[in-house]
Parts: sequence; structure tokens; C-alpha cells
Amino acid sequence: PELMETTTKEHLGWIDLLRVLACFLVVLSHCCDPFVAQFDADRSAFLTGMFTGSTVRCCVPLFVMMTGVLLLPVQTGMSAFYRKRIGRIALPLVFWSLALPALYCVYLNCGGTTSNPQVVMEDHTLRATLTKLYTFVFNFNYDTTPLWYLYMLVGLYLIMPILSVWLQQASRRDLKLALWLWGATLVLPYVGMAAPMLGYAGNYGNPGILGVCDWNPYGTFYYVSGFAGYLVLAYYLVKYPPAWSWRRTLALGIPMFAAGYAVTAFGYLAMQSRFPGNYAYLEIVWYFTGINVFLMTFPVFLVVRKLRLKPRRWLARLASLTFGIYLCHFIFVQIGYDLIGTIGSLPVLARIVLTACCAFAVSAALVFFCTPFELVVRQTLCIVCFAPLSYLAPIYTDRCHGDTALASFTNSVSIAVSLVIMLALGLEDKILMTADCSSVLPEYEEAFAELDRVKNHQDVGYFVKEYALSLEPDMVIGWYSLFNI
Repeated sequence: PELMETTTKEHLGWIDLLRVLACFLVVLSHCCDPFVAQFDADRSAFLTGMFTGSTVRCCVPLFVMMTGVLLLPVQTGMSAFYRKRIGRIALPLVFWSLALPALYCVYLNCGGTTSNPQVVMEDHTLRATLTKLYTFVFNFNYDTTPLWYLYMLVGLYLIMPILSVWLQQASRRDLKLALWLWGATLVLPYVGMAAPMLGYAGNYGNPGILGVCDWNPYGTFYYVSGFAGYLVLAYYLVKYPPAWSWRRTLALGIPMFAAGYAVTAFGYLAMQSRFPGNYAYLEIVWYFTGINVFLMTFPVFLVVRKLRLKPRRWLARLASLTFGIYLCHFIFVQIGYDLIGTIGSLPVLARIVLTACCAFAVSAALVFFCTPFELVVRQTLCIVCFAPLSYLAPIYTDRCHGDTALASFTNSVSIAVSLVIMLALGLEDKILMTADCSSVLPEYEEAFAELDRVKNHQDVGYFVKEYALSLEPDMVIGWYSLFNI
């Protein structure tokens, strides 16, 4: 335990770099998807998006391995670990499961249509969006695609205290054996694809192998497969780091990455020719737990770790933003595609990279703004990032074309943002009156409690708008119905 803790602190610099790198690669991969989804409609765009997207498939395994480095072995009791780790991601999961569909609805309905082939406009009506706001308890949807990782991460957190007990008493030989078993599971997707070619017809129509059938989804290697293997691998590599020179690291790492990339990219190309546009087959060669993606992940992890970067303040600060960037970037990827991805004069690769850089930067700025900073920093960020909303809100309302429900929804977002901005700027003394709010950020609770409330100025159960107007406010933001009595 002391060795693991010391190693983690000693190499904090490379962990920060790994976190930032993995996060940017996730953003880049999502910027490739709209081009990949064009398939044969635009062959050139498809090929560029597919070859670029195949390069970054190591992004998610790197995140998982970083989790293994930082959290294994677990040093607290099971309940304490669950409260801390799962509690830390539960609220962001709920918030962004609600926020992202809402943002997509507003953007796609008020900002016009999109040429993104992945987006089905019928799935972003107000009615469809309202459905997404409660069905997230079952699973993610297109708008919340990146959140699949949080569902999976909760599963890893659940098993980590149990896994940790074995890790602390396992010998090096035991760890190697476990990793070899896990390595065997990495080829199972391809065994499943090859089986029908050798005459295997499945059981009762179910194509599963090694015991998988209609009444049993858990095959032979189920319990030693999946992302948990990356946790164990990271633990092993930190506890028993390879004593390789740079020459040997690159001599092994470059061919490994190249082989993994070749299988990933040309395998996807082959699957597209055999199963055009069928993601159920196309994603097999993009599985994060496939042998080809492992071959790309392993050398990247070793190289970044071998850099042994010293802790740098700016890098640590950027690394601390990556969780927030991951959560919010998807909507900015969509906007970036509509603004940059459709510029025909730019090469497709340039559009992808530029969109990724912009989405990453905007997401980082948003997360940076939402974290506690001194007043002058918040003031600057408010002006730069959110001032345009005062101009955009009337435009969005006008484009609702008489849809009062959507217009009200849009302006609710504007009202909430306006209050947050004014509180963040320390301008609570300039707010004459506000409605009640059931959820206020902790850092703003004290300031919000000092504000005058609408409920304090009601007559026989309804709001007296004449009183509000008699205060001669410079601006009034609120529900239409509130001022229509």
C-alpha cells in the first residue's frame, strides 16, 4: 500500500498528462462520428473520419487504467468507498442526463436543422425530450452518449473493493495469470464472428458462444472479462513497472500500436463493406475490450508513464477540469460540427481536428467558470462566455414560431443563467426580486437567501405586477403568465 501511494504521488505529472490526453481523444473521437456516419453517401468523409476515429480508440481504456492507478488498492471500507466514489458521480450523471437533452432540444428546434446524419429531428421534439428526462434511469440516449461511461464506471466502483482484497494478497504470478485469462477474453468478439463461418448455427436462434443462450447471458469468461481487466493491468504495471529502456519501449510499442490500429481501421472498413451501416457489426472492431484496442492502449500507457513528468501547476489545473469537460462536451461537438464540420473548403481532417479543439476549449472554459474562483476571474469569464445569451435568447424565442411551450422552456434556461451570472458577479444587491428556487449552488445560498421574493408581494394569491414595475427595474425576466394576470 505504501508503494502504491508513493508511486502515485511521485508520478502525478504523468497521470495529469494521461488524463488530459485521454479526455481530448474522447472529444476527438466524437468529432469523427458524424463523418463516419455518412458512410457511402460521402466516401471520402467516411474514410477520413473512420481512419482518424480508429486512431483514438485507446481513449476510454486509458481513463479506466488511470482509475486503477489512483484507486487500487482501496484503502477504506466498502460503504465509505461507495459513498465517496459513487456519490461523486451520481449527481453529475443525473444533472447532465437532464441538461443535455434539454440543450439539444433548444438548439435543434431554435437554431435550425443539422446535417449531422446521426441526428433524427423527430427524436428532439419537446415531447421526445420530456420522455428522455425520466427514461435516463434505464439507460443513456443519443443526447447523453458520453454518459454510458458513468454507468459502466459505477459497475467498476462496485467491484473494486472486492477486487482490491485479492489484489493485495495476490502474488506477481497470480496477477500475470489473471491478466492472461483476461487477455483471452479480448479475442472472444472475433471468435463469435468466426463461429458461423465454421458451421456454428447457435442455440435456438441465439448466436452466443460458450454457454450464452436465451436464458443465460453469462458465458464461460464473463466474470473475468470487461473493463475490470484494465484496472488490474494498471495496478500491475505500477506495482511491477517494466524496466525497459526507451529503445525497447518504442521497439515494442510502435509495432503493437500499428498492428492494433491496422486491425481496428481496416477491420471497420471490411465490416462496412459486408454489413453497410450496421453498427451492431461495425462496433465489434471498435470494442474497447477487443484485442486490437488493447494493443493500442498498452504502448500509449507505457510511453506516457515513462515520461515521468514533474508536476506542473497548469497541467494539474487542466487535468482537474477533464471530468467536467467529458460531461458537457457532446453538445459543443454538435454545434462545432454545424459551424465548422460543414465548411466544404476545409479538408475533412482539418474540420475534425478544429472542431475537437474548439469543443475541448469551450468545454474547459465552461467548467473553469463553474468552479469557485475569486471574483475578478468569475467576472471576466461571465462576460466572455455568457454575455451573448442576452442577445441569443430573443432570437431563440422568435424562432419558436408561436410554440409557447418551447418558448417558455427556452426562457427558463435564460432566467436561470441570468440569476447565476448576477450572483457569480457579486451583484445580488442589484436584483430587486426573484421567484423561489428549490436548488441553489452551495456557494450562492447565502447571497440568494438575502434576495426579496415574489411570494412576499402577492395579493389574494397572485403576483402584483404593478408593484414590481413600480420599482422601475432596468430589466424584467420571467414567465409570460406571471405578468399576464
